[in-house]
Amino acid sequence: MARSKKVPLESRGSLTLNEAMIYVGLGYSKARRLVSEGCWAAYRNGREIRVIKRSLDEWMERQAAESYLR
Repeated sequence: MARSKKVPLESRGSLTLNEAMIYVGLGYSKARRLVSEGCWAAYRNGREIRVIKRSLDEWMERQAAESYLR
């Protein structure tokens, strides 16, 4: 079986929770809290939690806008 190319995080539709943590720069407990509070749209794929990248980008934009207004 041929190996697939590694797709960069920026062009993916969803990320694993660990990839999302690295992408945003947060720790595990904060990332889990954001998923459970519904700030990040996520779903389970077996035991893995996958975060929708679009919701992650929107959350980061809101955080940047809030910090700019302060």
